[in-house]
Amino acid sequence: MQSAPLPADKLSTAILLKRNDKVILKLWEERVRNTLPAAQHQNSMALADALPELMVQIENSLSVVGFQADKTHAVAKEHANQRASLEGYTLKQVLTEMRMLREVIFEVLEEVGGPLSQRDRDIILHSIETGLVTTGAEFMKFVMEEKNEEIDQSLSTIEKLKSEQKLRDLFVSTLTHDLKSPLTSAKLNLQLIQRKADLPADVIRQAERTLKSLDRVDGMINTLLDANQMRAGKSLSFEMSNYDLAKQVSDLIVEMNQVHGKRFITDIPHHEVMCKLAPEKIQRATENLITNAIKYGDPDTPVAVSLTESPTDVTISVHNQGAPIAAEEQSDVFEPFFRSKSINFNSQSGWGLGLTFVKAIAEGHGGKVILVSKAGHGTTFSMVLPKKGAGKA
Repeated sequence: MQSAPLPADKLSTAILLKRNDKVILKLWEERVRNTLPAAQHQNSMALADALPELMVQIENSLSVVGFQADKTHAVAKEHANQRASLEGYTLKQVLTEMRMLREVIFEVLEEVGGPLSQRDRDIILHSIETGLVTTGAEFMKFVMEEKNEEIDQSLSTIEKLKSEQKLRDLFVSTLTHDLKSPLTSAKLNLQLIQRKADLPADVIRQAERTLKSLDRVDGMINTLLDANQMRAGKSLSFEMSNYDLAKQVSDLIVEMNQVHGKRFITDIPHHEVMCKLAPEKIQRATENLITNAIKYGDPDTPVAVSLTESPTDVTISVHNQGAPIAAEEQSDVFEPFFRSKSINFNSQSGWGLGLTFVKAIAEGHGGKVILVSKAGHGTTFSMVLPKKGAGKA
């Protein structure tokens, strides 16, 4: 890979990105052609489409005022519409392209400039993830309306439940919650595979995690249905099974460490903690609690994740330092679309559905969520669940 040389005085990430944008897009094109069937028959212009403009938006975000959501959404929407018009593209391939672009950007920038600052890394991640979510939403919308009668009927049902802008907000916010963590993890795991010539056992395990993360994209429609049920005041449906909760939480922390760096202090039993729960639902609820702590906690302090058990119950707790949630708002934080006035959201994205999911999932199992938030002590969310699946089997 030929990249612009780094001068004696280290350049800013924005300048490095601008100087190497053609290198990045060329390397990205080679990889998507070798990986995705739909990309193999496209010319370079059609393949790149709106991505050069997305690179410009990332450069601007890095060099000026930070992440620019409106412009990134517009570029991603244009890209999705173009992809939807090409034969052979699936949602997974469209999302994989965006994920591979993120991978190549980090790979090239770190090669020419060394490790990125946390700020620059967060801006790049946020820009690409926003583009990924918008691209996925727009592409899926086209497929629903034009190519798949069954999915189109589901969309029509959702449209009846939501009014105008609420439908789009719900669709995008749901994708944000369920695509961000697994797809970011998939990108990092794939990097590990591609940087090694052989495939030792640890790399194979990483590849398996990647496949699991991508498979979770296929659950997007089920998540939309969950959101609709919650908004309508209905109970969620659960598929219960017996499994080791300690292993699930430990594996999740491994993934989250890859996404966020080693931010976590854990207290998880080394022995099996067997429960009868809905694994996918518990995974999503725990992810939401951890992501919430990362977003709104003090970035310079660790996030503590613990799992404790009694003869009848298990408790998953996530604690972060930082500004507390005001006492008068604590009863409202689980309401859909709630935005706390006591926390600075200027640099945070989201629609306020994460904790709503957590509460619904806990109560669906016959459990509860406990919030403790005090000045000087930080914030702790604890999800208390019955071991034997007191909820819906």
